[in-house]
Amino acid sequence: MIKTIAHHVTPVLLAVLYFVMLVASSASAGALQGKKMASQLHCMACHGERGDERSAFVPKLAGQKRNYLSLQLRAFRQAAPIILGGEIVTKRVHRTMQSRTTNLTDRQIEDLAAFYSGLTCKSAPRKDRVPRPDRAKTCEICHGGHRTNPFRSIPTLASQKETYLIRQLEDISKGIRSKHGSARRYHRLMEVTGHKLTDHEIKTLAHYFAGVPCRRY
Repeated sequence: MIKTIAHHVTPVLLAVLYFVMLVASSASAGALQGKKMASQLHCMACHGERGDERSAFVPKLAGQKRNYLSLQLRAFRQAAPIILGGEIVTKRVHRTMQSRTTNLTDRQIEDLAAFYSGLTCKSAPRKDRVPRPDRAKTCEICHGGHRTNPFRSIPTLASQKETYLIRQLEDISKGIRSKHGSARRYHRLMEVTGHKLTDHEIKTLAHYFAGVPCRRY
């Protein structure tokens, strides 16, 4: 009986192992192509070779969610709001990023996302211990922090640059209040909390998340 089961299970396990190795090999090849593409597009001039350029206004990409990076690159490439059912779902405007992504194929976008998501995120040095703001508890439900972020399409905020976070939260808040008119960034899910944030809360949240250590989920 045991021999019979083993006879059937072994080929299944081998097939599973082969599939896992195939997926890993494909991801590795994609990341390698993504690195080449990043060099050709001069992404590293702003984002750095390790995805953690020091400029306060440029986001840290190393270790960010792969699917999230892919979606953002697609939004830049489209250069127009993404509309479903007659309503704007998301919008991202950045002149430099649009010029870089205009001619990218879906495959190239996936490779770029694979490259940057595969880099190691380095936690920002922090001398002071910042208590978790009450507002952060709501943010961490989706974005993680001291909690996990299991959502592939939602960015992890831990150890992201403080100045960058402030600017993005301001853009999102303005996007909600201005009905998306001239806004640089908008996302429908952020309507739940984004429009309620005060300038002080935005700075407090950015300061807090910038000091949270990087985590791999």
